[in-house]
Order: sequence, then C-alpha cells, then structure tokens
Amino acid sequence: MANNERQPEQLERLLCAVYRARSGPELGPAWRQGVIRHIRSLTGPAATERLGFGLDQLVWRTATLAAVLAVVAALSVGVLVWTTQETETLLGEEFEIAALFND
Repeated sequence: MANNERQPEQLERLLCAVYRARSGPELGPAWRQGVIRHIRSLTGPAATERLGFGLDQLVWRTATLAAVLAVVAALSVGVLVWTTQETETLLGEEFEIAALFND
C-alpha cells in the first residue's frame, strides 16, 4: 500500500522534471519583428496614412478654432447690443452702406 501512495508523487515529480527539461523553439529577432508587424497591421492604418501628413488633425483643429471664433463673435455682438440698447441704429447703418454698393 505504501508503494501505491508513492507512485502518484513519483509520477508528479517525473512529469515536473520533464516539463522543466523540455526546450522550446528558438525565437529570433526576425520572428519578433514579424509578430510586432502583424499586431500593428491589426490596429489599422497609421495616422499619417489616413489623410496624409496629419491633414486630418489640421482640419479638426481649424474647425475647432473657427467654432470658438464664431462663439466669441456672437457673444461680442450680443454684449454690444445689450450695452448700447440700439439694435436699429447698430444694424441700420450697415444696411444703408450695403445698399450703396448694390447700386
């Protein structure tokens, strides 16, 4: 009976020794570069390849700047109208000047 109890322990030690002794394949730099290239290809095209040379970032930054300037201009006109309380004369003069250019 004592021999049967030792058998699983001996088998376990033998399997652990074989597992530790086994050698894996040699993975060189070319294999690593191939794996990294594959991972990068899974993420999609690089940012410079989308519209070229970061043009997409330039477009979004310009659109953001234009939106901010439009809000500042609208607020400036609103404050000017509110402080002067002269909406008719403020815009009336400009419509009169525009009529001169249309003639």
